[in-house]
Amino acid sequence: MSEENVELALRASELFKRKDLHGFLALMARDVRFQPQLGPSSAGHDGIRRVWNLLQTPDYIIEVVEVRDLGADLVLAVVRERGGSVGSAASFQQTVWIPSRWRQGECIWWGVFLTEQDALGALGLRG
Repeated sequence: MSEENVELALRASELFKRKDLHGFLALMARDVRFQPQLGPSSAGHDGIRRVWNLLQTPDYIIEVVEVRDLGADLVLAVVRERGGSVGSAASFQQTVWIPSRWRQGECIWWGVFLTEQDALGALGLRG
């Protein structure tokens, strides 16, 4: 099952990269929970849509560096993201760690963290 979850995480990343909300939501459980870098968590497909609308700007780009099987239903992706503010010369580039938990072919929880240690800690694992 772990290898399947890695493939699902890779597929979700590709759908996110292609800005395919419908395909992305198809991989998310109806009650999926999302923990962003900053701010409160979001729940369900409506919460994912709100986050999606904030992130999916024309100049926001992600690149998956690595996806690791952490055993059972856990996956950890390392992602480089870059982008800028609409109408601004300000831009950013950073690496984030995206842990996720999968059950029966659907993501039930995922988050975005600035350190690997924080991402593993969110899963109850040590860094």
